[in-house]
Amino acid sequence: MPRLWVQVTLFLSSYLPLFVLVGVRSVGESTAVVRLCAVLGGAAIIGTAVFLFTAYKRSEVDVVVRAGDSRDPDVAAYLATYLLPFVTVFTGRWQDIVSLACFVAVLGIIYVRSRLIYINPTLALIGYHVARIIPATPGTEGDDRVRWPRYVLTRNRQLTAGEQIRAHEVAPDLLIVSLNDDVDRRSTP
Repeated sequence: MPRLWVQVTLFLSSYLPLFVLVGVRSVGESTAVVRLCAVLGGAAIIGTAVFLFTAYKRSEVDVVVRAGDSRDPDVAAYLATYLLPFVTVFTGRWQDIVSLACFVAVLGIIYVRSRLIYINPTLALIGYHVARIIPATPGTEGDDRVRWPRYVLTRNRQLTAGEQIRAHEVAPDLLIVSLNDDVDRRSTP
């Protein structure tokens, strides 16, 4: 599990588009909501930049992908949670604000505990894809023991079995593919 600041940052980042949409919808209804959305949106932008900057500063490891699958389709399911503010009548009254805040707080707890924070629409918008891989464990070729799945953020869509990647270890269960490795793989036909 990543550090608390990474969890909070990724959660805020995942809701950046929602903050923008709710802020726009609240113009003329509630100045407080517009301001709150601007503050949360600003924190999400800064937090995402700090997260990516620090992630790429972490030490690099070589990982061989034993198996993997794209988690990009999960982003669409995640976006379904954005619908709540749009299927309800939002007047900007304190009851609407508190109920929406409670909804987002409950979602935050669930998403962090279930590792859905890696399924992030904001990262998808800036070109990142997420995959879940089973890495090969050094020295255990042919060993059928259970391997620990990891999430990988990459600028490329597919990670294939047998492929070796160079990545930064952000957390025990999260890697981000090295920028040079991503560029090299994109330019290879």
